[in-house]
Amino acid sequence: SAIISTKSGFGSDYGATYNTATNQLIYLRLTRDLSTGVQGGSIMVVNDADSLKDTYAPTPIPAFALDIEWEDDSQAVLYSTRTDVIYFDFETNSRLVIQENLTNPQIEFAPDFRNYVYTALDPALNVPQLHIANRLDDRVMRQITFNTEGTIQDILWLVG
Repeated sequence: SAIISTKSGFGSDYGATYNTATNQLIYLRLTRDLSTGVQGGSIMVVNDADSLKDTYAPTPIPAFALDIEWEDDSQAVLYSTRTDVIYFDFETNSRLVIQENLTNPQIEFAPDFRNYVYTALDPALNVPQLHIANRLDDRVMRQITFNTEGTIQDILWLVG
């Protein structure tokens, strides 16, 4: 069997997702900044993921990411950190912070990839709420849940 991931010393790799259009596998490798204590996942990119090599050399993208999602054109990902939602373009190797000053946001693309949802704390209630934003104009957003208590565990957008 091929070796894609090796031990990093900080914990398990997680969040693996395969892109059939680009033949890439991405996953998160737990990392920690020892000077600040910030932890999250470096985005690990495995190119030619189905080429049946004995070992792979993943390319790391430092990020401290918590969650990651492929975009519909397969050339970019949306990922979240402890405070931000970030768009990363593989072709230009550039990052764009599209939502900021959040608390552990979760993210999920809509099935048509035109919109995405993310979690943000309601400042009045200190309760996480779902917000929706358009992928093409990421600053246009609105809150879509109004929970008075509880938490949001996982976001799953069903087609229907």
